[in-house]
Amino acid sequence: MKALKNVWIISALIAVMILFVNITTASAADDITVLTSGDCSDDNTTYPSNVTYTLTSDGIFRVSGNGYMESYYVYNNVPTMPWIDYRDSIKEVIIEDGVFNAAYGGFVGCNNLKKVTLADSVINIEPSAFSACTALTDINVENIGWIGASAFADCSALERVNCQKASYLGEQAFAACYGLKEITLGEGLTEIGETAFYQCISLESINIPSTTETIGFGAFGYCTSLERAVIPESVTVINGNTFYGCRSLKSVEIPQNVTSIGSYVFYGCSNLSCVYLYENSYADKFMTENNGSIARKYITEDNAVQISEIDTENNRLKLLIDTNKLGGSPENAQYLEQVNVIVDDEEQGVKYYVYDDTEQYAVFEIEYINNSADSADIRAEAKVKESDDSFKYYVTEVYSID
Repeated sequence: MKALKNVWIISALIAVMILFVNITTASAADDITVLTSGDCSDDNTTYPSNVTYTLTSDGIFRVSGNGYMESYYVYNNVPTMPWIDYRDSIKEVIIEDGVFNAAYGGFVGCNNLKKVTLADSVINIEPSAFSACTALTDINVENIGWIGASAFADCSALERVNCQKASYLGEQAFAACYGLKEITLGEGLTEIGETAFYQCISLESINIPSTTETIGFGAFGYCTSLERAVIPESVTVINGNTFYGCRSLKSVEIPQNVTSIGSYVFYGCSNLSCVYLYENSYADKFMTENNGSIARKYITEDNAVQISEIDTENNRLKLLIDTNKLGGSPENAQYLEQVNVIVDDEEQGVKYYVYDDTEQYAVFEIEYINNSADSADIRAEAKVKESDDSFKYYVTEVYSID
């Protein structure tokens, strides 16, 4: 009987606790109030829009409905969005399914905004949409096709952004994102706007897709941590100031079909030790005339220098050098001065052993050092003596190893 009584007491206590939790939850929900709400439809599009916004006291700004959000231009440095008096209350923005864009100037200077969630229906980030949101750390723009001018400019807390479906990055799109360490760009990107990554001082590397046709003036200016850049073959014009002030930049690869290079492209690139290019190309002539102190290393498109095998498990590679194409011969390799291996832009001088001379190639087996935990970019280089006692460097294409 006593045991049964204890069971009843425990059951009663559990019931009281559940009731207390429900009352507390309901009370917390009742405390959330609407701070501001209204219509934010864009009536200037051919597509009928019915879009509304609601900001609640928990800091969540929710955009709902169908169509495009209105544009809120900045006049005399003053934003015009109707919720401007509540900017400091916005902690999270949720743009729901059915809405096609993040509004032009919609969230400028929302200094307490930390997170943005975009539905799959959102295809455009309009100009200045999130500029100067200095606390913003989390946003997924993986499915966004168009990112406008200054869309994320001055978002100093952003560290990583995936833009793999973007076809366009506007002028100053990520300018002064001081904390940006990693940006993912995908095939399909055609234009990087002027000063798009200006002063992204934490950005160490960038992969420019092969579909990119335009890299705007000063696109990577003062990216002071950027160490390496490869210009894709789709680019024919390198605009002025592209890498201005990139003091950590060690190497740049320029394709053969570049026909124009602007002024001050490498101004202030104090650590730029070499430029990979093609002999007698426009870039070769430009570097000779304007940056003669920077070493030029020639990519051999005719396989004069090539890596035939890579053994990543033992860090060894087999290098074939057609010395006939480089001025020497397998029988008399006096023109070949040195062989180097370059791993992640770090040059490794190596002692080599010619273990096989064929009628066409001098063959070398080389051991290299890979300090990368999982992968690395590797190429090999032959230093060749010219008849006037000067030297030329011929290099392989880059091989990416895992």
